Amino acid sequence: MKVIYIVALFLLAGCQSTKIVTPKLPDTVKESDISKVVLFMESNLKIGESRVYFGEKEKNYASFAKAGKKALKLLPGEYKFEIWSQGSATHHLEAVLESNKTTCIRIFSNTTNLAGKFVVPLLRNLTSTHEAEVVDCPQIDEHGEDSVENS
Repeated sequence: MKVIYIVALFLLAGCQSTKIVTPKLPDTVKESDISKVVLFMESNLKIGESRVYFGEKEKNYASFAKAGKKALKLLPGEYKFEIWSQGSATHHLEAVLESNKTTCIRIFSNTTNLAGKFVVPLLRNLTSTHEAEVVDCPQIDEHGEDSVENS
């Protein structure tokens, strides 16, 4: 019985809310003090992958089920973003957002996770299905199918 309890805790430990929230900006903040973040999902999901979520501190600001791009407005500062999908470990990305500037983030499949997805599915919990990196914004403009403000 102890073993079943431990396995259940292990499997549930990675559960996170899938609710998407719009980042709250104070009413007093000036437009010139806001930082824009453009997210770019590089390719459609592959077999064995589920919806990808982007956010911070267990708040999801955007999700992707296919390739595309989305834009968010956040306050400037240091962030530790989380990129995750159901049944997968969370990938962390540290980024510094500056006032009145755009920061572009590329989200892509973690190809080193293939064995975990197909051979031993429980290994999927140990590695992230997707990763992300800050990139130059002109790279983003040539890709992506849509742009949605804070969705």
